[in-house]
Amino acid sequence: MSALPCSRLALAVACALSVTVYAQDVSVTPPPGGGFVVKDSSGNAVRFKVDANGNVIVPGLAAAGQQNTLV
Repeated sequence: MSALPCSRLALAVACALSVTVYAQDVSVTPPPGGGFVVKDSSGNAVRFKVDANGNVIVPGLAAAGQQNTLV
């Protein structure tokens, strides 16, 4: 076996593993009766949930301080 094809394979694997992909628009279609959860990058903290009825739940929002300006 030639060293050239092995080098190409190693380069291809290295390039594939080093690529970072970011999503711009995400569309979620949960199954009937299902919802979904959005977590932080560590996968531990829930940022918000959408339940089966379409209600959006934002944990910790009620405890947040009132702001004087609009977001």
